[in-house]
Amino acid sequence: MNLFQVRAVKLDDETPNQAPHIHNEYEIFCFLAGDAMYSVEGTIYRLSPGDILVMKNSEIHNLTLRKKSPYKRITVHFKPVEGISQDMVHTFLSAFIDRPIGHYNLYSSTHFQTDQWMYYLNKMCEETNTIKQQVYLMALLQEISSSFPLLKEKAPSADSDIVNKVTHYIDRHLADPLNLDVICQRFFTSEAQLTRNFKKNLGATVGDYILTKRLVLARDLIEMGEKPTTAHLKCGFKDYSSFYRAYKKKFGCSPKTTKSGTHTTNAVFVERTFEI
Repeated sequence: MNLFQVRAVKLDDETPNQAPHIHNEYEIFCFLAGDAMYSVEGTIYRLSPGDILVMKNSEIHNLTLRKKSPYKRITVHFKPVEGISQDMVHTFLSAFIDRPIGHYNLYSSTHFQTDQWMYYLNKMCEETNTIKQQVYLMALLQEISSSFPLLKEKAPSADSDIVNKVTHYIDRHLADPLNLDVICQRFFTSEAQLTRNFKKNLGATVGDYILTKRLVLARDLIEMGEKPTTAHLKCGFKDYSSFYRAYKKKFGCSPKTTKSGTHTTNAVFVERTFEI
């Protein structure tokens, strides 16, 4: 059985505040200790020990420590292997993919029917056998999926509704002309106000957010076999040379290199994290 590539680690330190970033893997983040807030696509979650956050591979997120104190957490990054069926993906990842970005990310211990979820997290960090690690991951994903309907009954916790609406709109219109003026007219807000809200909740400008999401979409299309010379047009880029420069700066490789590297069978799981 080989369904997922998994990397799990338990960390205990006083990490400085993170810059907003995005992974090309799914992430499960378990907060164990500290005084922190977590932003996912502009939604602010205030964390308590034992909280779990789930992020899909297109959600920009970052953690902010509110005061200096011991900061402990478990992070699990994983992705389905090539060839896994979409039915299988949906079975295990419904809580990640069947929701709007920046919504329903946070699970507290009260959302779970048992306390086995912490056992699965710890075992993933301890286990060196990749098959056993996948078994614990799938058990945890099943726990999360079972709790997802209960979580959806409650309103998502958000400090800034306008940022959430704008990020959702941007994600659905990446191929369309997008700029600050167009978005402000669409949501009847001023450029100064929207810029302040984005910087407060996402730590980035609207333009940075749009560029990052377009590049991530282009990367995903290329990895699925789309030619870079056509993928950039589907992501709102009108000029290939500027797309090429932005892509290489963001991901550290050319669009063509991304495509060729995707189709190699490499058992080593490499985490790639990109800041805005």
